[in-house]
Amino acid sequence: VVGKSAYVDYAWTPEAMKAVLGTCALAVLVNGATFFLIGKTSPVSYQVMGHLKTVLVLGGGYMFFDSDASAASLFGVGLAFTGCLLYAYLKDREMKRSLAAQGGAPAPGK
Repeated sequence: VVGKSAYVDYAWTPEAMKAVLGTCALAVLVNGATFFLIGKTSPVSYQVMGHLKTVLVLGGGYMFFDSDASAASLFGVGLAFTGCLLYAYLKDREMKRSLAAQGGAPAPGK
């Protein structure tokens, strides 16, 4: 469907309308989750979550849709996923040390 009147000439079925409205509802939920996530974390954490989402989308495409993945693409996905895991580990360790310094939970390894 291409052209100026693509949406006007499209034969809208109930299923197509449900798909469009469902997509709009999901977009609103994603925007709300984004607002909440940035408010509770940092912009860097939000970006890492965005990269994790991209990794999961690409990985799901490779697994469920029989997409051809080049070695470079797989390396990039693996590197991005490793970076997300490393960031989560370092943030967790930082939080535990901060709590221990404030007299909260014991520091790791003690």
